[in-house]
Amino acid sequence: MSLKRTPPHTPATMSPAPPAPARKPAASAAAPALPTTSQQLSAEADAALDTVTMRNVSKRKFQSDQEIVMREFMSEMRTMFNNFTDSQNQKLSSIQNSVTVIKEQNDEIVKSLDFLSQKYDEMREEIDSFRKEQKESRNYIDTLERKIEQLERKSKSNEVEIRNIPKPTGLETTQDLRKSFQNICSAIGVNIGDGEIKALYRINTKIEINKPIIVDFVSSTCKERLLSGLKSYNAQYSSNKLNTKHLHISGPERRIFISESLTFKAKKLFRMARDFATENKYQYCWTSHGTVYLRQREGLRALKITSEEDLPVPESSSK
Repeated sequence: MSLKRTPPHTPATMSPAPPAPARKPAASAAAPALPTTSQQLSAEADAALDTVTMRNVSKRKFQSDQEIVMREFMSEMRTMFNNFTDSQNQKLSSIQNSVTVIKEQNDEIVKSLDFLSQKYDEMREEIDSFRKEQKESRNYIDTLERKIEQLERKSKSNEVEIRNIPKPTGLETTQDLRKSFQNICSAIGVNIGDGEIKALYRINTKIEINKPIIVDFVSSTCKERLLSGLKSYNAQYSSNKLNTKHLHISGPERRIFISESLTFKAKKLFRMARDFATENKYQYCWTSHGTVYLRQREGLRALKITSEEDLPVPESSSK
């Protein structure tokens, strides 16, 4: 930057300097001439202006360095801020994408839950319907079982079952069975003719030996006469109740049992009642017309057992 260095004007009021006195020249060399007053002032002014200019230039240079450093710092800060902003924008965009994906997944989950809830309600309705049908079917089956039980009891109402009569090793005919039955009637003193017997046969069981014999009478009166005669005989000969020796059957002596012919359900219930009577010291357990009865001792009321729930609660359990 160029600087105009104009000497200051001499004030007009200033009086001209008096002429310098003449000096004698030196012998060896001539003495240099002294500057005039205006020249001296001009030189001093120039020196002062140079000093001020150098100071201003130095000050401006210092300020320029600070500005450059500040600009560089601001540029770096701006770059860092832009990078940080870009990074945050990327992260925010990633988060937004993740949130969008999660929202979509949640929407799918909600739809799936709604679908499952709908299916669950449908299944509950179907299950309730099945349970209702099952209950109706169970009631219908129970009704059929009761009807079948009644029909089976009716068909067995004139039958008796004879147990512990040994089966011969050879072929056993109906005449052999009739002869064994007539020997029983003779032993207990009951007169039942062949014409009063409708059928006589052995039933199939898992045990091949001593299969029970079924006697089907033409009327229930014959059955009652036989059972009553057996009961009287065993009461009269309690120490020698009806056995195979009375029928002249060789081999070890076996007691002969005669009872009503029961249905499968009644047989199962009768077995349970006998076990209960043995364990709880009940003196009497018998059947009449296909129904099971229990009596604890003589003089007490007989209990009719039609199902397992009818069995009395043991005294030890009730205490």
